[in-house]
Amino acid sequence: MSASLIIRRCASLSEARICVGLLKARGILAEIDNAAHAELDWGSVPALGGVAIRVPRSQFESAKREIIDTIDHADEALMSEYGADHDDRVDMGRRRWRAWTMLLIYSGIFNLIFGYILAQILRRLPHDWFPAPPEATQYYGIPIETHLTPPTLAWDGIIFMLLIALFLVWEIGSVTRSRATEDA
Repeated sequence: MSASLIIRRCASLSEARICVGLLKARGILAEIDNAAHAELDWGSVPALGGVAIRVPRSQFESAKREIIDTIDHADEALMSEYGADHDDRVDMGRRRWRAWTMLLIYSGIFNLIFGYILAQILRRLPHDWFPAPPEATQYYGIPIETHLTPPTLAWDGIIFMLLIALFLVWEIGSVTRSRATEDA
């Protein structure tokens, strides 16, 4: 598009696609400026200033008015679509499950459970199924240990687990505060 202007910079490609869809539904020619870059290297989108949406210079004012009108009337549109009794608490429950799942994954409880199950399965299999490992050769005089040792609880591991626990408490607290403000 020649002679175009950036009307909006979005935080994500999904937001930009929604905005472009809104403008195209209203008959305004709109394009995402750096969509391919945002798809391939989404981590650098904030450094680029977001995902830019371009419109022709002649349609800039009408596109700006459409975006503002849509934002201003978003509550009425949601009420007409979903009704006044629509409850957003389902989303809050998902946030709580996300926090608990994060704690289980990062704390290694899943690894512990599945490792125990795998060890029990391997213990019950005949030893003939697994060939003996070849003798390890040492190169350059570097000693190679032939057994694994379990991880120890060092200070960095304790700090990491403390940070995970604090984030979990913060996440659950934010869900509880959100529910309290909605109920009020």
